[in-house]
Amino acid sequence: MQINSLKEKLQSYINSIFFPLTVAILAFLTWVMPNGLSYLFVVIYMFLSLLPLLCDDGRAYLPLLMYNIIIANKDIHFLGGIPGYLIYSLICFMVSISLYIARKKVRMIIGTLFYTFLALYFIFLVSYIYNSITLGSDGVTGIFYLIALFAVLSIYLLMNSVLGNNEIIPYYAKTFAIFGVVVAVQVFKCILKTAGFAFADETFSLGWSYTRDTASTFLLLSLPFFNILIKNKKILWFIPEAVVIFAIISLATDTGLLALVFLTVPMVILTLKGYGRRSPYYTLAIIFALGMTFGILMGINSDFNSRITKAFSHLAFFSSDFKNQYSTSINAFISNPVLGTSISSLVDPTKGVLVFNSNTIFSTIQMGGVLGLIAYVLTEANQYFILFKKQTDEKWLFFLFFLNYELIGLISNPGYNIATLTLVLMTLSVYQQSNRPEDVLIHQDFYTQSFKPNELV
Repeated sequence: MQINSLKEKLQSYINSIFFPLTVAILAFLTWVMPNGLSYLFVVIYMFLSLLPLLCDDGRAYLPLLMYNIIIANKDIHFLGGIPGYLIYSLICFMVSISLYIARKKVRMIIGTLFYTFLALYFIFLVSYIYNSITLGSDGVTGIFYLIALFAVLSIYLLMNSVLGNNEIIPYYAKTFAIFGVVVAVQVFKCILKTAGFAFADETFSLGWSYTRDTASTFLLLSLPFFNILIKNKKILWFIPEAVVIFAIISLATDTGLLALVFLTVPMVILTLKGYGRRSPYYTLAIIFALGMTFGILMGINSDFNSRITKAFSHLAFFSSDFKNQYSTSINAFISNPVLGTSISSLVDPTKGVLVFNSNTIFSTIQMGGVLGLIAYVLTEANQYFILFKKQTDEKWLFFLFFLNYELIGLISNPGYNIATLTLVLMTLSVYQQSNRPEDVLIHQDFYTQSFKPNELV
């Protein structure tokens, strides 16, 4: 009885908000500590990563996977710039989820979206091989990126299989919201250290994010999940959401400012529409408060004012500045319209990183040409088909999540960032698998029985 009681308590802990909260605190401590002490927290993570083996579904792997995205406190690149503690924690995660699949004998759920992503990956691979042979543009960074991209697709496949068919959206919403708060705290720590009480400058770096844009993207993607919780009458979640919004404003990226301007109104309306007759008043109050915040900042801070102006200038898609910005991608497409000039053309050889164009579509045609663009369009169409096919109360807030992602992709290109892609595919996995029908099992065997004529009545 004691063993069963302990197991039940562990299951209750894992399925509560306290497990993702524990993992989030662990992630922050790993990030904030010097490298030597970081390994101590990886040991704790190793034990936590075994706990999902006690559960009936794999929802606990959601916070465990998010942990790995934000723990590196030094720049990550493919030329020896991956911290050892990050490698160890990823190994722990993969070993645990593999043991879970073997122990539970779960059925692999692939889905059409995996195939379209795989087709896009295959085109990038063919483009890389072709350009390596014809132009000699091979490189270690391109190979490692393709390996990492394939690993992300594999994790998507594994998450599809272990999540089961229980209702996990509220659990994931809490996990992502806590994740957003941790990123916000990291952002504030960095800004206070480098810029003081001012907006983030060009020296901003969190290690796992060497630009303001990546951190801002994570914060923006967390907002719909706060709203899912608030929509379900968990009103106090507006306090940490306000912290995240303040962090987005403090980063003052072009994408962050534009997303707040264009998506705040529909997000607030969708969140508060179930609050009865007072809903319009709450909506107007929130929109007015955010509008006043922007107005005051623009009036008293010239730096913020110029950043707002610059953000809106990115929407002038047919200007000469826009054409100059994407001339490299356009020329790459012209030189090889079918396959593009491959991933190797985006490599910064001095740092071992990929420098993507600030637009997902232009990056796609540069890496994969027309074939890559076709695969990308099919993937996008499939993604939204899955989104609208499913009937759930949170559908439109998930739609805003992906709309937010697409808006960012127009001027910042998070689409091929490994960490961001991991978050997006994990969200797709949760949405697809949550509350789906039970697998149909036929227990009767009379369909397989054979009858003789003299047995018929």
